[in-house]
Amino acid sequence: FTALEEIRRTQEQLLHAARMAMIGEVSSGMAHEFRNILHAIKLHVEGCARPGMPPERIQKYMGVIFRTMTNAEQILNGILTFSRKSQSDLKAGSLKKTIEDTLLLLKRELQYQSIQLTVHLETPGLCDHDSGQISQVIMNLLNNARDALRNQDQKVVLIRLREAPGEAVLDLADNGPGIPKEVLKNLFQPFMTTKAEGQGTGLGLSVCRKIMENHGGRITVTTAAGEGTVWHLHFPRKV
Repeated sequence: FTALEEIRRTQEQLLHAARMAMIGEVSSGMAHEFRNILHAIKLHVEGCARPGMPPERIQKYMGVIFRTMTNAEQILNGILTFSRKSQSDLKAGSLKKTIEDTLLLLKRELQYQSIQLTVHLETPGLCDHDSGQISQVIMNLLNNARDALRNQDQKVVLIRLREAPGEAVLDLADNGPGIPKEVLKNLFQPFMTTKAEGQGTGLGLSVCRKIMENHGGRITVTTAAGEGTVWHLHFPRKV
C-alpha cells in the first residue's frame, strides 16, 4: 500500500511539474494580454475623469471597463484552475467551456506565432472531467502544434469538438510536417522527445495519455510524414 501511495504521489508531482512548465511557456503571451487590459482600463478611466464628459459617454466607457475586467478575471480563473495541484477532480461539466477557457490562455501566443486558428465546437460535450487537467492536455498538444509549425509558410490549427457514438471527441489538427513512422511506436513513452536538447522534457505526451486514462478515455493520433497531425481526445459521454 505504501508503495502504491508513493507511486500516486510521484504521478501527481509529475503532472503538476508538467503543468507549471506549460504555464511558463505561455507566460509571455499572458503578460502581453494583461498589459493590453490595463492600458484599456487606464484610457477609459482617464476618459471618464475628463471635465464635461457627457453622462452617456461615461456610461459607455464604464461598460468597456467592466467587460475588460471580466475578461481579465476569466484569464486569471483559467490560470488558477490550470495551475492547482490536486488529484483528479472529475465533475460533470461542458468540455466546450473548458476548451474556451483554455484558448483564452493560448490565443495571444498563437497569434504571435502567426498561426491561423479555426475552432468548431459543435456540441457542449457534457461529461465528467477535471477541467484543469484537460486544459493541461489541450495546452500541451497546442504547444506541440506550435513547435511543429515553426518552419511552415502557412500555419493552420483546427480544433473541433464533435459527438460520436457513446463519446465526445476533441480533434486538434495542424498542417505541420507530421510524425515519422519510426517515432510513432514510442510516442507515448516517458522522456520520448524529438525536440532539441533543452527544449522539451519528453513527458508531455505520456502525461496526456495518463490524464485521459484517468478520465476513462483515450488519446489517439492520425498522422503521416508530410501530411500533418490530428490528435483525437475521446471522452465517455455523460448519459
